Amino acid sequence: MNGFDGFDLSALVQAAADDLQAPVTGDVRWVCLGQAELGGLTASDRDLIRVATGEHIPALICGDMPVSFFALQIATDRLVGCLRDGDDVPIAYLEDVYTAYEESPFGTPVCGDVLDLSLAYLAGRELALLGPDLS
Repeated sequence: MNGFDGFDLSALVQAAADDLQAPVTGDVRWVCLGQAELGGLTASDRDLIRVATGEHIPALICGDMPVSFFALQIATDRLVGCLRDGDDVPIAYLEDVYTAYEESPFGTPVCGDVLDLSLAYLAGRELALLGPDLS
């Protein structure tokens, strides 16, 4: 994928699109994951996922739960991709994910409202870190 160093979900996105008979969007919950896959998510990741998709992913997961492709992308990148260091998800990461899948006829983990809400949340978080004196 076009220089993106994150985990490539293209095969799963294509399988879901074939199964659903429609392109995948970031909020589609097609795959079930458990603690092993989602345990690496940070509290910040969980907040971002909740804002973007409405999902509430607990810190401790018993069994498996259906998660969105947006959550799946972040979780896999925490485990094996470009988010392994535990830092907050940066805006550039979401832009890279969007760009990597943008040409896919099968869909993308980051698009539409999920992308807009994510970017707004991350921009707001960055502004909050600057504090009240923006000069």
